[in-house]
Amino acid sequence: MHAVKHLILYLQEDQEARREIAEKDRRIKDLEEMVEKLGLDREEVTLPSREMKEAMTNAVLGDDVYGEDQTINELEARCATLLGKEAGLFVVSGTMGNLLAIMAHCERGDEIIVGRYNHIYRWEQGNYAQLAGVSATTVDVENEGTMKNQDIEDSIRIKDDHMPRSRLICVENTHNYAGGRALPLEYLRSVRELASRHNLNIHLDGARIYNASVALNAKVSEIAQYADSVMMCFSKGLGAPIGSILVGSKGFIEKARRSRKVCTKYCLCFYCWA
Repeated sequence: MHAVKHLILYLQEDQEARREIAEKDRRIKDLEEMVEKLGLDREEVTLPSREMKEAMTNAVLGDDVYGEDQTINELEARCATLLGKEAGLFVVSGTMGNLLAIMAHCERGDEIIVGRYNHIYRWEQGNYAQLAGVSATTVDVENEGTMKNQDIEDSIRIKDDHMPRSRLICVENTHNYAGGRALPLEYLRSVRELASRHNLNIHLDGARIYNASVALNAKVSEIAQYADSVMMCFSKGLGAPIGSILVGSKGFIEKARRSRKVCTKYCLCFYCWA
């Protein structure tokens, strides 16, 4: 009789546990449906406001290839100022901006150092290898989205004709794969010091740099100051349907602009085929 009571109690507890699990599953499903319905699973679903549509309709247009598009010129100059750089270049996507940055910083046979879970390495088709002849060596990414400085330093190639040349360190802020965490300014400063010691450049994938600005309570220029070049997306929560900006020195942007010409032609061909 005692054993039967224990069995009944066990079954009751098991049934209650099952009900709790079912309730949790239901809540998770409801949350997933709400996130999908509201478009909270990704920022790219943001739509232009009425004011933005009116601004696009009334925008002064020109030929950007010849530097005659006043709206684009003002956008590039404005973004360069906001991010504390000399010049800017409008591009159609963040992926293109990152690629153009690598092409401007590197030559064929060079190598970038990048986090194993960074967008540049995981989600951009290895385009630096496809189109620029640049290789990548990867570094583990911590939960905070950072790479250990020692790991970065250990990845720098020695000067040897048998090896690619280390040229560029790529960081991402905020770090998407790390749950959107913002890389601290102290960390960015330490990477800058490391790169300077080894005569390397830094490119910041700042697709969501305004998120980092809010999280760190810092101006975007304070974040960008530790990088030689920065890419920022207009479609990541800022309401624009497309487009990104790449900023850096005037010489850097001149190189990127030249590479954009050939990349844009490929894009136009793809659009026509589609």
